[in-house]
Amino acid sequence: MRRRLSSYRVVMSRGADIVPLIGARRRKQLEESLRALDLNLTAEDLARIESTIPADAVAGTRYSEDQMRHLDMRNAPPETEPSF
Repeated sequence: MRRRLSSYRVVMSRGADIVPLIGARRRKQLEESLRALDLNLTAEDLARIESTIPADAVAGTRYSEDQMRHLDMRNAPPETEPSF
């Protein structure tokens, strides 16, 4: 859990306009995730994390280009009538 909390805190350190999206199906999971607010990472901690996992190493889309086309409704194929 500490690793997850640290990752939320790293995201929050990127600026007041950056908000981590926390997925939680249960109240307990949300409560655990909100503990990240109590975690203080020093500039040294952030520098060590950045040197281990550079920000540009994790940049990019979540899905492949083909999958992204299916997610973008502007590129969705027109609906067709079912054939029986």
